[in-house]
Formats: sequence, structure tokens, C-alpha cells
Amino acid sequence: MQRSEITTGFVDEALKFIDQTQADQRPFFNLWPDDVHGPWWPPLDKWGGHEPGTGTSRPFRGAKTWMYEGDIRFPLIVWAPGLIIGEKNGSTNDTSVFSAIDLNRSLCTLTGTKPSEKLDGEDLSETIIGKSTASRKAAIFWRRPPDRPGFGHGFKEDNPDLAVRDGDWKYLINHGGSDPQLYNLPKDPGERQNLEAKHPKIVTRLDKDLRAWNSTIPIDGSDPIFKKVKIRPLKPKR
Repeated sequence: MQRSEITTGFVDEALKFIDQTQADQRPFFNLWPDDVHGPWWPPLDKWGGHEPGTGTSRPFRGAKTWMYEGDIRFPLIVWAPGLIIGEKNGSTNDTSVFSAIDLNRSLCTLTGTKPSEKLDGEDLSETIIGKSTASRKAAIFWRRPPDRPGFGHGFKEDNPDLAVRDGDWKYLINHGGSDPQLYNLPKDPGERQNLEAKHPKIVTRLDKDLRAWNSTIPIDGSDPIFKKVKIRPLKPKR
């Protein structure tokens, strides 16, 4: 079986499970298919999701495993009978921006679920059902995982190590400070016009915030310092 056909099996079994949970009056949250993860092969008779050499993310830059919008920007299709009403039913929202962690928090509100602990996400439930066009207020940060190449992988350019989006601005930089890039995404969604030299104050602020965030998570193989850090094995308890 082609890997591109596996999702069909996921969905078929999920539909059976959902029908059974409804019959049993047991809550059901969601299903995360595996096909979104690489290595990935598109169906032989059609284009699929985009990895280098298997399609295009135009007008966005990059592809899967990259810090550019071609990898990290995803559409969200919401089907919510009774919640999306009027002219918003079947409409498209091209301006609101939020993270997957906001989706988790928002679903709790829509389902009347009280989280067992404080969640990092913001409540954008009204945006999801078309009652608002609000976006996430806090910045969104990314770090290139160590298994994603820093250079190459289908493109003759560098894949930045770190990225942050704050409002309209997106800033990318390598751990060592090379190749700083600043883009105004609403005006330049393809990330072609680097405005780093024109907005030094914005660059300084975003660089500080990005490095502060990065310092809160463990060093991994994407950072050159990783090879210099000596990891001591834990001593067994007696």
C-alpha cells in the first residue's frame, strides 16, 4: 500500500470509532493522521503535500522542514454545524493568525471543557467559528529541529535556525547571528524583500525576544554549541 493511502484507513476506522462513541455517549476529541510527516510520497497520479521535488508552495517560500512560510503556514478548515451561521458559513478568513496551541485552547471553550491545567494557547474560539477576525496576541516562536538540514534539502539557500512572528513581522536568524531576515508578511507573504536593514529597532526587539525564548528550552543538535556540551550520565540511585 502506498503511504499516501494510509490516511484513508485512518479515516475509515475513525468514522467507526466516532459512531460508536456517540452511541455510547462518550466524548471524542480528535484524530491526528500520520501522513503530514515526512518522509512522504505523494500519490502517483496527483500532486500532494509539498516536499522538495514533489510540488510547490507558491507563492510561499520554502517547503516542508523549512522555517519559511512554505512549511509553517497551514490552512484550517472548520466544520461546525450550529456554530457557524449566516454569511460566515462557507466563507474564508485570510487575515487571522494563530498557533496550534491556540486551537487546543479554543476547542476547550467551544466544547465547554475546563482544562485540568493552565494552557499556553489563547482563546480564539470566536475567530474559529467566524464571529471575530482576532489573531493571537503573543508572538509565535520556532526553532529548526536538529533532523532538519540547515542547508540544502532541495534548495540552494540556508534554512534559518530560529524564527519568530509577532503581528505582521517575521524575523529569522541563525544561532550564530548570521543571515538575519525581516519580512512584513501581509505585504510580502513570499518572504522575498528582506527589510532587516531598514528596521533596526524591530530587528533588535525581535532578536532579543527570540533568543530569550530559545534560552528556555534545551540545546539540541541544531545549535553548534551542542557538540561542545558534555552530557554527564545520571548516577544510579542506591
